[in-house]
Amino acid sequence: MEEQTLTLTKDKKSAWKMAAPYYQAAYFKHHAEAAYRFAQYWDRDGWRESMYSLYLEWAAKWGSPAAIRDFVCRYDEFKAKTITRDAWRRQQSQIRTYFRCCRLLSDKGDPEILWKLGTCYLNGDGVRQDRE
Repeated sequence: MEEQTLTLTKDKKSAWKMAAPYYQAAYFKHHAEAAYRFAQYWDRDGWRESMYSLYLEWAAKWGSPAAIRDFVCRYDEFKAKTITRDAWRRQQSQIRTYFRCCRLLSDKGDPEILWKLGTCYLNGDGVRQDRE
């Protein structure tokens, strides 16, 4: 979408602004790639990290391959830091999503992802703890 608007505007920032409402509308219809692109919209130029992490998490849950990879790689950067009840629930949701994403990526045999998946099992993050 932003590529089409970029040809009309010749300005990348304007293209993103014009494309964002379409990505948001598709996000509300649970379109995984649109959610990922909308997350990127919030991430560019250092805009609101909380919005980026929220949309990235949903895109990963909905199955966007790029979002799954980004979510696993950036998980530690945007874990909930506070101990409020809402933050704890959000952190538990992120941990379950993180585990599911690691399992999806483990089929490719990436050693880093396999290590992260093993750590999930060892610590009981998103799955029942298994010390074996």
